[in-house]
Amino acid sequence: MEGQEDPLNIELLFLTKNITKNMLEVKTRDIFIQNGTEFHHEGLFSTTIFGEVGSKERNGRFGYIDLSIDILHPRIYKELITLNSIYSGILDGTKYAVFDTKLKDFVESDRMDGKTGLNFFIEHYDNIKFKETDSTQRDFKIKFLKKFNSREIIMDKYLLIPAGLRDYKLLESGKALENEINPLYRKMLTISSSAKVFKNDSGGKDNEFVGAVRKRLQKVAVDIYDYLENLLDGKSKFVQGKWTKRAIMYGTRNVITSTPTEITDQDDETLPTTNSAIVGLYQATKGILPITVFNTRTRFLQDAFDVNSSKALLINKKTLKREPVDISEKTRSRWVTDDGVEETINKLSQDEVANNIVEIDGNYLLLVHEYDDKIDVVKSIDSLSPNVDVKDIRPITYGELFYLSIFDKISDYPAYLTRYPIVQYGGIIPLIPYLKSTIKATRRMVRLPDSMDYKLAVEYPIPGEKYYRSLSLSEKFLDNLGADFDGVS
Repeated sequence: MEGQEDPLNIELLFLTKNITKNMLEVKTRDIFIQNGTEFHHEGLFSTTIFGEVGSKERNGRFGYIDLSIDILHPRIYKELITLNSIYSGILDGTKYAVFDTKLKDFVESDRMDGKTGLNFFIEHYDNIKFKETDSTQRDFKIKFLKKFNSREIIMDKYLLIPAGLRDYKLLESGKALENEINPLYRKMLTISSSAKVFKNDSGGKDNEFVGAVRKRLQKVAVDIYDYLENLLDGKSKFVQGKWTKRAIMYGTRNVITSTPTEITDQDDETLPTTNSAIVGLYQATKGILPITVFNTRTRFLQDAFDVNSSKALLINKKTLKREPVDISEKTRSRWVTDDGVEETINKLSQDEVANNIVEIDGNYLLLVHEYDDKIDVVKSIDSLSPNVDVKDIRPITYGELFYLSIFDKISDYPAYLTRYPIVQYGGIIPLIPYLKSTIKATRRMVRLPDSMDYKLAVEYPIPGEKYYRSLSLSEKFLDNLGADFDGVS
């Protein structure tokens, strides 16, 4: 019945005094106390505000930023500007309008007769009659907006998620690793600091300076909202995909085949044993996905891409030297976010992708210098001896990149092999993963960028060869698993 229909079971969160009395305000964008390594007590990673690093409290305590001036709740703003283009202009202070009492909506005007700004918009918000159409989606938005009056859609404080969910980490190399939401929070702190000069402005009247600051503040508020919304229910569907689905986390489906690795020396501890599970590169990267993503970013990507910059340090294809290059937002997102790196890993299931050169906007990411039984992975030809033959240098492939991200770590993560359906005792077996790259691989001593030491890569991929795509294990397990080597697992 009309009047009883609730179009959306959604409430907006506003930081009232009742809520913020148990929270502390973040006031500075400084990460550490000056010239120290202790988190600033009023900063985004403050142990005073969010709790000690590693504590339970740090994953559950929220903080807030005082915006100093009013903005619209980002969800309200997003819905409003899709209903009428003039709304965004008024809210941003770029369009002047009058409110037509007959039409019950804003009509564009000029600077002489019209007004602009949030205060003008809020003054007439409760009287707006949004134009309805045959669009179900539009009607849905209108019903949602009409749930809230003008006093309920503005906010002057912004909630900060717990520091434990976005912590700042200093690696042994001295480089920093942090969640991509933190730069947005720092941007909000910078803008809100500028807004403080208008906080006690008489009457809170809008002017071009207030409007400019509010426009920037509104945008970053929406950016943060979009980031969190996408994390929870967007394309990545973090909650649906990783918390609520009924599946084994970081599990892979494999076909059992005979062992592809020839064992000529039983004393060689680098080769698979009877307690090993030989797995392909794609299965291995997915099986320890958080480690794969972390190592890829810290070993190869972090110093090439800056989360706060539209430039990247890449290798010129002609000179083979590293230089700053302008990159698109899409490219930046692909290489600086966990989701972007994971999306690239997902494509390793295709041989043509694994054997492709890692080329970014017409430039190389890394170079490989292969000689004798050694391989040097470098960021520029300048890192090699002047006597090196250029013919021995080539760009790295995707298969090599991700192999080198985990080749020395995979055995640190034992796995369970489960044969479905489980028919008898022995259907679940603990095993040590053994990484097999291409079917025909090579044994090499590898030196990673910024490293002085070589590490043994037992199954270094050969570019152009087919990648191993199945699972192999000792014959002693086959009977209890109810499996054989006929190609059916």
